[in-house]
Amino acid sequence: MFCRKMRLLFLLALLVLLPSEKLKAEVPTPYFGEYQYCDEKYSTSFIDLHICIEDSNTADGIEIYRKQGKGAFQLITTIPVKQGEESYSYRDKNVRYAKTYTYKLRCFKTLNGQKSFSDFSSPFDRTAANRWAKYKIRKINYSPEGITVSLKNMKNNGKLVIDKKGLSDITFESGSGEGITLVELGLKAYSYDGVHWKNLGKKCTLKAKDSKALYLRFVPIDEDYDLPAALPSDATIMMNHVEYNSLWYTWMKLNLSAKRAHTGLDLEYYH
Repeated sequence: MFCRKMRLLFLLALLVLLPSEKLKAEVPTPYFGEYQYCDEKYSTSFIDLHICIEDSNTADGIEIYRKQGKGAFQLITTIPVKQGEESYSYRDKNVRYAKTYTYKLRCFKTLNGQKSFSDFSSPFDRTAANRWAKYKIRKINYSPEGITVSLKNMKNNGKLVIDKKGLSDITFESGSGEGITLVELGLKAYSYDGVHWKNLGKKCTLKAKDSKALYLRFVPIDEDYDLPAALPSDATIMMNHVEYNSLWYTWMKLNLSAKRAHTGLDLEYYH
């Protein structure tokens, strides 16, 4: 008798669970737009999200979850899904300058009073800061043996990280055409005061709200290729694969004559 009751309970449980599981498999998993980093607006007061869903006819809504740092994800809003519409936008205004937030998504479908969910999307990080960082070059010490520059944050920048493992292709450039000068450089050392220097063993950072300067010392890698005897008026230094706002495929250009520097995304990778 006991075994018969257990079998009946088991069959009833299957009747309850199977429709929900079947429905879950049919609920599409939403995802963040492919060109999110390039196409969305950047601001210190909001973060824009572009959300896609492949089959909007099988979902009723999209849940957006957010966390900061190592905290737990929290549901922040729900977007209704309209049949036939596969692209949605959401602007998160509850953000603070220079803070990085992680988002994830899932769809849901309600049938017979029961709500079933899709899998969660892959997480997506965004920082409330400028799309491109801008810096003042406060000081330049130049000689054919090397170049030292100091960078100072400008308004609304995010976090800059220069990591030895990712950094590649540092190039000094001046002139054009047949008169162009190209010299491959290495980042020998960095400092935060221009006095106490450290080798780039791992990485150096310039945080969003740092008032201190970041000093960088560049030297030619190949002894057969010297820098010009005097600093040319159109000299620039290009650094590939620095990290800005947690994005690795970022470059930085230092315009030595204008005493300005800025970052940009590798659009071939992100677009």
